[in-house]
Amino acid sequence: MTRFVSSLRSSLNDRGRTDCWSLSERSETKRTRTDCWSLSERSETKRSRTDCWSLSERSETKRTRTEDAYAEGMSDARPAPGTEMITQWSKWDGSTHWRHECVYVGADDWGDWIGQPTGWLSARPGREFTAASPNVTLIPAERQDYALTVNRDHPKGMRIYIDLGWDVRWSDDPLLATGIDMDLDVVRVVGERGTWVDDRDEWAEHSVEFGYPAEVMTHLEALALELEQQVRTQHPPFDDATADVWLDRLAALGLGRPAQPGITH
Repeated sequence: MTRFVSSLRSSLNDRGRTDCWSLSERSETKRTRTDCWSLSERSETKRSRTDCWSLSERSETKRTRTEDAYAEGMSDARPAPGTEMITQWSKWDGSTHWRHECVYVGADDWGDWIGQPTGWLSARPGREFTAASPNVTLIPAERQDYALTVNRDHPKGMRIYIDLGWDVRWSDDPLLATGIDMDLDVVRVVGERGTWVDDRDEWAEHSVEFGYPAEVMTHLEALALELEQQVRTQHPPFDDATADVWLDRLAALGLGRPAQPGITH
């Protein structure tokens, strides 16, 4: 791992708490600060490639969670299946983005699977919705540049939604996964629309507004096209069979709630 990765991880570990609610605070909706960088701090910390490898390198480069987690200040602990937890996204400038109420489902060779049953809340400043159908999200074990979400029986036919990101990982809190949302998404909808790379306009706008480093942009633009192809060919873990195992396990937990009319997604 390069000295740059160590520098990046060290900077990340120095960040304070952002707008993320702990489970115990949820009922009081009090928010504390976590994982926020100011723009001035970002300008002092130049970031290039971190734990981002192409999918083709996966079979050649194997790392254990334990050696990375303890070396870089990440928690190697995982909650028991069925335990409520939070997935918190931010933007490149440190501002708060989507916060998802979730439940830990389990892990396989691809990484950790987090579930969101029907009726559970997702919120960001100015918008919120409850899940209209169950979904599971994969936090990959060996890379930190995307998170894969797979839906079951989505009302709009959306099967796959991949958020391209940066530093997508488990935090030092076993009940909190975090990541920086990097705009680009890969979407697969059942039917004629098929698979495509979404939010290119937002990517172009934010690359100027936030000053994305050229190395980051080059990596993620190539990754978006690579993921699009992997989804089209349903290469694991982007096939139906891999995620269906975890969707079944999520269903078996029986944690669904009635979706709230008018604010479902």
